[in-house]
Amino acid sequence: METLVIGQVDEAPDHPVLPRAQAYDVRELRFHWRDETAALELEASTHEDYVVLRFDGVKDLCIPSGDAITGIRLRIQDTSACPSRTHRIFPVRVGGTNEQGYSLRFWAESVRRID
Repeated sequence: METLVIGQVDEAPDHPVLPRAQAYDVRELRFHWRDETAALELEASTHEDYVVLRFDGVKDLCIPSGDAITGIRLRIQDTSACPSRTHRIFPVRVGGTNEQGYSLRFWAESVRRID
């Protein structure tokens, strides 16, 4: 990926679907496979809030094995303004790590909050 694009992606703003996503811990992931497209529902919480987010068009999914998913702090970025001439940049970037260093990361076409 072009160096300029990498910098833009790293500095992309937080996604408005979940302000202060870093305050949330991942609680559960649910995968949906349909017609060769992947979707993921992610449950996360703080002491004051509980949220379910649905990510459609999931790509490059990397999740820790076992129960290492517990305690992962989220970062959800809006990468829709990161242009690249040589690579397709998906509009949503998700990442996070826990205290043991296990990480969750993926890209998605879209995200919405499920009430």
